[in-house]
Amino acid sequence: MLSLLDDSEVVAPQLIASDETGEWAGRPANLMTHLPGAGDLDPVDVEVWIDQLAQQLALIHAQSRHPSQERIPTWMDVDDPDRRSWLAGLPYGDEVLALATTATAPSREVFSHGDYQHFNLLWMQGQLTGVVDWAMSGVADAGRDAGHCALNLAVLHDAERAWRFLERYQAITGSMLAPSWLICELLDFSDAWPRFIPLQVDGRMAVDRVGMRGRVEELIVKVLRSAG
Repeated sequence: MLSLLDDSEVVAPQLIASDETGEWAGRPANLMTHLPGAGDLDPVDVEVWIDQLAQQLALIHAQSRHPSQERIPTWMDVDDPDRRSWLAGLPYGDEVLALATTATAPSREVFSHGDYQHFNLLWMQGQLTGVVDWAMSGVADAGRDAGHCALNLAVLHDAERAWRFLERYQAITGSMLAPSWLICELLDFSDAWPRFIPLQVDGRMAVDRVGMRGRVEELIVKVLRSAG
């Protein structure tokens, strides 16, 4: 996947060498270029931050796809009752699940990062300098990346910030995101998120664990309303 991005404007690492069998590194490994910058979870200028998130995702999705790229599965592809347990009591639960189950064939298939969210972005002096962690990349509906990023924004910040990101992405690309694919990604939330998100944040900002579910529910309702 990194090789496919070599000649693009996407700020991804460049692949230098790959040790697929672990002959030199002792385990399968890639050697890639170092990208400058660090994570910025709580930016000073939120609107510029959101705009760059949306711009970079639009750029990734504009890349040419390759026959070697595989379809990225969604949580709906995995029969895991534990991950679905949080759905009990979800507002408009029947409508939510009904809409999610229509996310089968992509309505707009794109080159997908697979885990696009603020934990995988690097910044320097307010500028986005890198997108890392391409291990899950492949092809998917555009709503998969956008929905996953929006979910993470709602979990850590609020539904309004997540919604502004989705609106900005759609304005940049001139295309509407399929509500079914957005909902499918938002349902990836589970009771495990309040446990592992603080570990990822690692003290870089305050984390409201108690309000996570409510913020995700608010975003789900926004997507439902936009879908009529």
